[in-house]
Amino acid sequence: MKLKYTPRFKAARQKGFTLVELAIVVVILGIVAGIIATRFTGSAAASARAEAIETFAGSAGLLASTVNTQLGLPATMDSAHPAVDDNGNSWLDVIVDGRDFIDADFQQGYDRTGAGSLRDAVAVVTEPAVGTPGVYEVEGYEVQIDDAKNVTDGEATFTFVNVPANVVQAMVETIEPADAYAAGGEANGDLVYGAVAGGLHPTVDVTVDIR
Repeated sequence: MKLKYTPRFKAARQKGFTLVELAIVVVILGIVAGIIATRFTGSAAASARAEAIETFAGSAGLLASTVNTQLGLPATMDSAHPAVDDNGNSWLDVIVDGRDFIDADFQQGYDRTGAGSLRDAVAVVTEPAVGTPGVYEVEGYEVQIDDAKNVTDGEATFTFVNVPANVVQAMVETIEPADAYAAGGEANGDLVYGAVAGGLHPTVDVTVDIR
């Protein structure tokens, strides 16, 4: 009689992925990749907008500083400044269009400063005219100069309107790196902003040195 050998263990049958399982994996990977890409793209765009705002404020402050220093005028940027014509225009009109909105007594001196303008750095919503200030945007956010916020000698404050929270957060990281972003707003420092509402900060003030 022959003995029949029966193996104690049977080799497990190899089983591959079905097409349905592979399709599910591909869909999940696509969703994850899309989420990562969206977050990265959104973060990069916010950082670029924040940089544009900061660059404008710094360049505008430097232009004003150049004019004030070379003409021996006060280091301020309110509408009562002697270099700005007294017909109702503002420093923003000077920054964007140059000598057309400089007081006649200082136009020749302004020409010698070589200060130029920052028209290429803004979108002109409403062109300025003598006695009527223009309306300007930087990265789609209206920029203003509020006299009440420009009372400190040697400093200029630019106010940006309705700035998204992620852009403000990016600004905090570069302007006030020691501080944490606060959705409830920040009332001190070179970057002051109101509480977020609907994903936007109603006003964001950037203060620069113009000594």
